[in-house]
Amino acid sequence: MRGIRNHSHRAHLEFRHLADRIERRVGQAVRRGVAQDALFGVGFTAGTQSLTVKNVIIQNTKGRCLFADSGMDAAIKALARGANEREASITSMHEMNQCWATTYLDVEVCGFGSLQGGQQNGLEAWVLSGPHKFYSCDNPTARKPERGETVSVFVWTAANGMTAEVERTVCMGQVAEVERKAIGAVLEIRAAVDALLKPGTPVKHLYETTCNALEARGYGTYLPGRIGHAIGLGHHEPVSVDASSQLLLEPGMMITFEPNIEILGVCATQFCDTVLITEAGREYLTVLRDALDRIAVGTDRLIQRQTSGVLTVSTSPDFAAKWLVNRLGRFAEAHPSIDLRISATLHHVDFAREDVDLAVRHGDGGWPGLEVARLSTEQLFAVCSPKLLEGRPRISKPSDVLKFPLLHLDDRKDWAKWLEAAGVADAELSHGPVLNRASMVIDAAVDGQGIALARTTLAAWDLINGRLVRPFTEALRLSKTYWIICPKATSMLPKIVTFRDWLLAEAARDVRHLQKLGSKPSRD
Repeated sequence: MRGIRNHSHRAHLEFRHLADRIERRVGQAVRRGVAQDALFGVGFTAGTQSLTVKNVIIQNTKGRCLFADSGMDAAIKALARGANEREASITSMHEMNQCWATTYLDVEVCGFGSLQGGQQNGLEAWVLSGPHKFYSCDNPTARKPERGETVSVFVWTAANGMTAEVERTVCMGQVAEVERKAIGAVLEIRAAVDALLKPGTPVKHLYETTCNALEARGYGTYLPGRIGHAIGLGHHEPVSVDASSQLLLEPGMMITFEPNIEILGVCATQFCDTVLITEAGREYLTVLRDALDRIAVGTDRLIQRQTSGVLTVSTSPDFAAKWLVNRLGRFAEAHPSIDLRISATLHHVDFAREDVDLAVRHGDGGWPGLEVARLSTEQLFAVCSPKLLEGRPRISKPSDVLKFPLLHLDDRKDWAKWLEAAGVADAELSHGPVLNRASMVIDAAVDGQGIALARTTLAAWDLINGRLVRPFTEALRLSKTYWIICPKATSMLPKIVTFRDWLLAEAARDVRHLQKLGSKPSRD
């Protein structure tokens, strides 16, 4: 991607040749009346040939950049959750393909190909760390980036024959001073050169200004061969942003803007955006993010956010309603710097693709590749409102539950198992409502509508606070319980450790209170 120079005259001829091809194809499509909506966001009617080649290129490249930005965001989130090079690359490409499949149904995500065959998919991503980042678009491996190093992310898109690029350096936590210095220098230089991105600026002036700024910051030995190139009909158009160019920037030109620093084996920055030169100046077609916040998964601001800031937790609606929500005030009081976000859903989170830090899930603990901690051990036992024990008929033995409405979860099998374990055979279980959420069953019991079977974790809050009682000690041991899960790579982040420790402390507190009540839930 660096050091390629071409004569501007040859570049002009090649561009004109490609433009003529596009113009002929557009004209043919218009005459056939089939071009409406085929050019990614460009509208025109049959018989109208006023649409210029320049506008086709611009509008199509804007569309490509939507793909590129979605792919970049997905790659950064995957890295933040502990993905390796290949996993982050696949996640990025999957996100771009999802965007294509669900939003842009009439777009062809392919390049021009060759006489031997076409390019089937032009939504590409490379995530490279360690030695690989010095090889530009090397093949991503199963190497997992380590904390304290930088990662290069390249996202290139080609669709309807048009192309775009966005590239970023991602910091995995606090990086070495030599890399922090290089990143800071590149961002300062980008800001300075950005003012020159406007019609009338000689292309070589962009390059010369960048090189002067690099020399002033001590990087004179590591000057790049170029700081960008033309883009649109192909990923690398013949025009390079280098010292040999005789062109002036003019409205409608599209270039990549990528002043970077590479010191082989030491550091390599990778910042690139697709830029359109407009009448008023320039427009970044890829999103220019705050490099020290959203681009870098680390640096001082994000290091601080590891102990504070937003913590997103996914859990089931039942656990959220009956265990977690009632305790959130205690957590907020103890940890005011953590902005806790709770997502209650039946969907099991995919940490590589979703913006979730930690989850609490019910199961057997079998989640390979994740950090897993058991929250509690559970039993299934009968519960009811204290009002039922005080009234008539009396509840003195297990068979007495049959005198009351039985509250069922999903089906009547649990009651059959509990009664059998309690020595009650051939019980008639057809009475009582069947509900599909455990929290609803417990709430109905609290309200005195019948007797329910409840799991230890979900019933604990109401038992401790006297809204429910256990009329009998008989209980069924359950193999499944609640677990705290998160990616191994982020399991020791301070805010995650803080919340996990708090969950475990709350669960241990429940055990102590329930033992005092005589419920005596087992604990391994």
